[in-house]
Amino acid sequence: MKQYNSIAEFNTAIENMRMQLPAVMLPLVKKAETDMCREIRARVSVTGETSTGGTFSAYSPKYAKKKSKYGLSALGKKTDKKNFYFTGAMWQSFGIKTISVQGTHIISNINFMGQSGYTKTEDLNEYHSDRESQGIAYPNKEEEEMLFAEIQKIVVLSLDQLL
Repeated sequence: MKQYNSIAEFNTAIENMRMQLPAVMLPLVKKAETDMCREIRARVSVTGETSTGGTFSAYSPKYAKKKSKYGLSALGKKTDKKNFYFTGAMWQSFGIKTISVQGTHIISNINFMGQSGYTKTEDLNEYHSDRESQGIAYPNKEEEEMLFAEIQKIVVLSLDQLL
């Protein structure tokens, strides 16, 4: 931390830091959220595990047969657990849709993006969530804790840089 000659100088530094902190943190928060998205994608597409630790409903027999025959890659053919993976396009489109600094806040939207056949991809989470009675792309407790721990580190690093 820098040396300050007076309380007033330190208070000015604190006020400047408060205004600059979100912009300094933005790239680091973006990386932490990208890492969390990767963890969510892997958990759901590999294990079929929900954010609460259970499994999603089973594929219908008709869709399971189609998936096992025409799915791309091993995950696309997997039918023992619902993993919302056929071609991989849906999970490839999952990530940070928007992230920005608004005043002293970082505002972020994590979702599916783009267009996928008959529906906008960003509607897929809501569509599947309604069918499953829970979000398919929501973080579990461990993924949330990982993000919070990373943001705590980012705050400390950013404060050291600004003060």
